[in-house]
Amino acid sequence: MRRRTGCSVVLLTPPAMAFADARGGWPGTYDTAASDLGKTFIERHALLLTGGDVYGFDAAAGIRRFLLERKLASPTGG
Repeated sequence: MRRRTGCSVVLLTPPAMAFADARGGWPGTYDTAASDLGKTFIERHALLLTGGDVYGFDAAAGIRRFLLERKLASPTGG
């Protein structure tokens, strides 16, 4: 589905390895600790590129919900 959202999502089929490198004075990241180079679990089903601080985190939550509904992500406690 294509809409003007201010973000870009890449669904990875099949899942792929991904690493994160966030730079800058105040980068906002979501679930990037699991993508550090020292981690063994690095398979990703989607990549999200967005800006806009809180709007970007809302977009990330939407992608997470999308993946959970399709059993492509595991629920986290909290």
